[in-house]
Amino acid sequence: MTRRPRIVMTSFGFAEPGGGTLVPRTLAAELVRRGWDVTVFYAGTTGGRPGVRYDLVETEEQGIRLVGVFNRDHGLWDLGHPHREIDDPPITAAFAALLDRVQPDVVHFHNLHNLGAALLDEAAARGIRSFFTAHNLWLVDPRGYLLTEQGELSPGPGRGGATMPGEDAAGYEYRLRELRARASRAVTAILAPSESVRRTLAGAGYPEAAIDVLPQAMPAAEAVWEALGRDRTVGRAVPGGPLTVGFFGSVWPIKGVHLLVHAAQIADADVRVEIHGDIGEERFRRNLEALDTRGIVTFHGAFAHDELPARLARVDVAAMPSIVWETQGLMAAECLAGRDDPAAAHHAHASTDSSSARSRMTGSPAQHGAAAGAAASTNHTWRMPRARAPSMSRGRESPTNVAAAGATPSASSAWRKMRASGLPAPTTVESATTPSSGDSPASAQIAARLP
Repeated sequence: MTRRPRIVMTSFGFAEPGGGTLVPRTLAAELVRRGWDVTVFYAGTTGGRPGVRYDLVETEEQGIRLVGVFNRDHGLWDLGHPHREIDDPPITAAFAALLDRVQPDVVHFHNLHNLGAALLDEAAARGIRSFFTAHNLWLVDPRGYLLTEQGELSPGPGRGGATMPGEDAAGYEYRLRELRARASRAVTAILAPSESVRRTLAGAGYPEAAIDVLPQAMPAAEAVWEALGRDRTVGRAVPGGPLTVGFFGSVWPIKGVHLLVHAAQIADADVRVEIHGDIGEERFRRNLEALDTRGIVTFHGAFAHDELPARLARVDVAAMPSIVWETQGLMAAECLAGRDDPAAAHHAHASTDSSSARSRMTGSPAQHGAAAGAAASTNHTWRMPRARAPSMSRGRESPTNVAAAGATPSASSAWRKMRASGLPAPTTVESATTPSSGDSPASAQIAARLP
């Protein structure tokens, strides 16, 4: 009997909302569908046996072996403990034991915050090829998004401690140096979801030759296009009604939802705001409600992906007012697939990347999805687009049929390295929950040429 290929993946959480968990969860399910033996080693959020520190909980979901570490000494980020971000010994030992038990062919690190950079060396010491996908900027900034404690954009790590003023400057300089060294010697390639992430990592001293740009996309964009975007006509969702602006995604402060609510209060227009997504903190919801002095904001709660087309059909414009440097544009691609213009809050330093990406948004839905990541992750000045449902200049093309656009040399390099490790080329990823008789183009053609 032929041995199934084996992969171990890491992530922060597994079922939680957010692109950093959605992407590895979707890929894990797809690899199982293709016959892979998949294990996910993750930092658990809620669960574990009460009072048992660093409790290891092993379960199975959709054929995926899940090994979670619960009751750790840290939560989302481990601020104030730069040395533990490098190596948290109980977690490192658990991961090493898992590698010895599973003996994978390849390891794909999706997130290492709350797990530790020492896991990179455990894979390398066993001669296992590995890849690191930078869903955020944890490799550079312990807060993950180059944001200061006061909610201002950080100028960068400097010599290591500039993102954590007043903290252990020497410790954070050591953290940056160690993360760079371990990633440089242990990882086959760092996969950046956008050009801006690649530039940020290279600017912080990570070896540029080891960073490949591999834009991400999920099957939801294809589903939205088929269910809504392909046949949607130009015009307001409610003819003659107010401009309806929708926010979709995790309702966290870093996503800038408060900016959207405030902008709606001072807009000299008949406007409504719909907030779609899970609100992590009830206090944040109360603050948003207090900002809504006009009574024009409504909350619609979390949604499953199969509910997204109907929710997108309710709005005219999709707002993405993040206060951080977004690293990718998954939600932007889905909104564009539904023919909802994204109104983004762009931070002040405009780059040629985003202007070039925006020029692509006059093209096909395919180019819209491909350009979304570049447009979402580069320049940041608040702008509101035209108040109507978008028209697409190239008719009824699928948002993932973008092979003709070509692939970046960096993405092609990433594919070669992944094939060398035995991983399937990321050109036919489809939803594990969607029956198919063969390869689908769904989030497949994610290598459209970006600036």
